[in-house]
Amino acid sequence: AFLSRRWLLLTTVQYTLFNLFTWAPYLLLGPILAQDYLGGARAWGIIVTALAIGSVGASLALIGRRPRRPLVVSVLGSFGYPLPCLLLALHAPLVPVAVAALAAGAGSAVAGTFWATTLQLDVPPGLQARATAFSLTGSFALGGTAYAVIGPVAALLGARPLLAFAAVVLV
Repeated sequence: AFLSRRWLLLTTVQYTLFNLFTWAPYLLLGPILAQDYLGGARAWGIIVTALAIGSVGASLALIGRRPRRPLVVSVLGSFGYPLPCLLLALHAPLVPVAVAALAAGAGSAVAGTFWATTLQLDVPPGLQARATAFSLTGSFALGGTAYAVIGPVAALLGARPLLAFAAVVLV
């Protein structure tokens, strides 16, 4: 069920790379950059709140929506993820970073909703749990590794270049 569906394998690889190279650096280095140049915990709180508002808002807007090609819409939604990384790397002010986080949250809701829709439409019901387990395990397995190495890599290269790479690699 997993290997026979190229789209499932490819999106799993996409999310593996996302968790390894984009999300882990964002979660670890974002608060540090918020402290360094945006004013600290309050700024990071605004950024994370914007991400949540984007996610909840898009989720509510998606109720009852069913695009003709849900997987295409899902992948397009994932293009919001690198935006906050890029703006943090560029030392953008708080408002643009928060708007980028809002877009990332909305994109996350779109990507997750229509990925799950595609899975439910394409994978037989008796195999959906297994296919989902393989995909999620693959998607998150290397993320833990990233958390262990981001700090030393950032110490060597700097947080800004690492977040710029995080944005570029996902695109």
